[in-house]
Amino acid sequence: MDEGLSEGFTTRRRSELGPASMPRHVGGVSWGIGHNNVLSGGATLVKKRNYDSRMRSRQQLLGATIDLVDQIGLDRVTMSSIGRDAQVSRGTLYTNFESPESAMAEVWLELGDEWLRGVSKCHTTSITPTQHRALIDAFFTAPRRPELLEVVRPILLGHLAEALAIGSRRRDRWVWQMSLGLGASILAESGLPGSPEHVQTVVTALCDYPDGDHQGDPRALPQFVESPLPLLPQGEEIEDRLLRATATVVANAGVAGTSMLRVCRLARLTPGAFPNHFSSLTEAVLKSFRTVLDCVIDQDRQDYFNTKLIDKPSDEIARLLVSAMRPSRELWRKLCREMMVEARRNDDVRDAMIDALNAVDAIILRDFAQLGIDELTGRRMLTLHRAFTVGFTILAELGVDVSQVDHASIIEWGLKQIPTTSN
Repeated sequence: MDEGLSEGFTTRRRSELGPASMPRHVGGVSWGIGHNNVLSGGATLVKKRNYDSRMRSRQQLLGATIDLVDQIGLDRVTMSSIGRDAQVSRGTLYTNFESPESAMAEVWLELGDEWLRGVSKCHTTSITPTQHRALIDAFFTAPRRPELLEVVRPILLGHLAEALAIGSRRRDRWVWQMSLGLGASILAESGLPGSPEHVQTVVTALCDYPDGDHQGDPRALPQFVESPLPLLPQGEEIEDRLLRATATVVANAGVAGTSMLRVCRLARLTPGAFPNHFSSLTEAVLKSFRTVLDCVIDQDRQDYFNTKLIDKPSDEIARLLVSAMRPSRELWRKLCREMMVEARRNDDVRDAMIDALNAVDAIILRDFAQLGIDELTGRRMLTLHRAFTVGFTILAELGVDVSQVDHASIIEWGLKQIPTTSN
């Protein structure tokens, strides 16, 4: 069990477990029983011991949930595995939680606020590495988990409300700081290209970003003609249909929630068609990711040459971000997020994504060169773009309005914060 959880972990649903006058901190030195805060009589001692036992069991269940989510991902966690790891009875297990999602929602209620503040790099936290990895999994898959979404979204929007209370221009800085922090966190844990250490340099520097320097207008960003190229292969050949279906299932259910049967059903094919084209489900998942990625590259390259000349590197990143958020890219954004979550614990997925993203970087750097952007600046741009796009899209899916963020001003400032030795 997670040591950081076992000492003094508190829960917010204590009304289910004991009198309203019970203390909020389980690990406290003194126990308040009854309105007079006095231990009196054998019956009261029994109540106190029962409450203590229940809270200890609940701590064990939450600690086991965190450990399992870290190790195998929330999609693969079952109630029986939580009960087994926590060493509690089935009755105790279901008395406390109905599902792994409900247990993780309780973890988020306790740790989510502190974790988000740590991600923004403006606050130190006591979040342990195990808790950090489990919370990443929960946060990035929350859009498809109603029970988690119900607790994640209010805490996230509460952070934004705090920024707005200070001043309306703080909103842009908050969106960038949170997006970069989230993106750098998942890139670092997944082992994917993106120089997360350099992104964190910018995130930390943004704590001191001068809000009064906002001069840009997001509506004045360089306009571009959106490429008409499709995001998925449009052929009716059986392999194309299977690739489209695989990408769609992974984007909406995660890699662990994808099965050959679900793919074939969506493709309107019999299960026997699958092994004729792919040796394994993993092969189909990886090929579908690369196929969609190639389509995204083709779209972006056509966008480059349809767009009027870019004057500044910061404007080019801003244009790329606006492009990445267009409605036609929704499936790609979801697919990329789910693959990143899976890459943290799946070597095949991680290695395939590293190869694909490195190939993409080489193409984009060549395109940057044609726009007169030197390689060092180009790599800095890729560093910010990849991390920000990951965080920016998850914020949008969780209900943050990102439509009027002044990207160009912050990007221009942020590029200067990355060490000149970055590569």
